[in-house]
Amino acid sequence: MSWIGNILTQIFEALHSFVNIFGFNKGFSYGLTIVFFTAIIRILLLPINIKQTKSQAKMQEIQPLMTELQKKYKNDPQKAQAELSKLYKENGANPLGGCLPLLIQMPIFIAMYSIIRNLQGTFNTLNEGFTPLVPSLGATHNLVLAVLSAVLSYFSMSIMMPKNSNNPQAATANTTNMVMTVFSGFITYTVAAGLGVYWVSNSFFQLVQNLFMKKMGLIGKKPVAIAEKDMKAVEKSSVEKPVQRFQGNKKVDNDKGGKPVKRQIITKDVVKEISTDKINSKKNKGKK
Repeated sequence: MSWIGNILTQIFEALHSFVNIFGFNKGFSYGLTIVFFTAIIRILLLPINIKQTKSQAKMQEIQPLMTELQKKYKNDPQKAQAELSKLYKENGANPLGGCLPLLIQMPIFIAMYSIIRNLQGTFNTLNEGFTPLVPSLGATHNLVLAVLSAVLSYFSMSIMMPKNSNNPQAATANTTNMVMTVFSGFITYTVAAGLGVYWVSNSFFQLVQNLFMKKMGLIGKKPVAIAEKDMKAVEKSSVEKPVQRFQGNKKVDNDKGGKPVKRQIITKDVVKEISTDKINSKKNKGKK
């Protein structure tokens, strides 16, 4: 962990020396260095961040199908797990895809926290702040940074939400978004303003990245689901119906003396087969 901190500290000091060339006051030069430092870190981690964002978006897209599989195989956990694994593979999704980038970024955030903490004495002795809204990079409880952090976090996560997602999973995602928004604002409010500038800058670059990815059609897609007409067919067919039995030319009523028979259930797995049979039937009629 220490070697990461040493490398990041050297990068930060090199950037600060470069910014000082332009003759800014010390408060502004340190603040600008933090913004540039954040941008460089985001660029270095861009491939990993894009992969993480795409993985999270893909998991949200297939959430309805995951729910259907879990309901269908609720009494067979092993079968449910096998079907979910197959679903992940077919859709290129990875439930753990968002964890690795977070693990990589955590040491960087800790190292940045260490840099700001070491500079806090310097920040407290500066007569100039970064901006009028950030009068001291060493002070805590900066409400402006906290609000900016919360707003940027909210919109950044909202962009990833699938379109037209009116389902319980969407409600859960919205709740998670609100919780993370409050958490982001709270953390920014409690740490030193210098670290808050880093947090806000990071959220801003994340928002720009998500906007670009949405423009490219990589995130924010409509959730994967069975077509509405097929869903109606399933709902109509999934009702258990007794199989009609005949004795000679007479139909036997199973409720009036007939022997009990097995009931036929049509599920979502045969919807596609039903549709294919209908198409073939129409073709055969056309040939006749």
